[in-house]
Amino acid sequence: MHTNKNLDVGRLGMDILNILVMAVVKQSPDCKFDRLHGLANSYHELGEMMRHKSVADETYHESQKIAYNVPLFSNELLNKIDQLVFNYGHSLVK
Repeated sequence: MHTNKNLDVGRLGMDILNILVMAVVKQSPDCKFDRLHGLANSYHELGEMMRHKSVADETYHESQKIAYNVPLFSNELLNKIDQLVFNYGHSLVK
């Protein structure tokens, strides 16, 4: 088991931004890990959110890495991130 925790690079070959984007997508209704795996590896827009270079980017997210890393972002943590982003956006508009 890999226990190295590094917030800059994520865990098991996934950076923290990829994990966050997939955790947010996973919150959608009926999004199981196999569906998330397909989305992460097939959809250009999702790849752009995860900073893949282009449609031709060969980045591939293994299903086991997704299943291991995405649950690291609990609903509580995602709600806190959502509130921080919301508050920051609100401060820019004022």
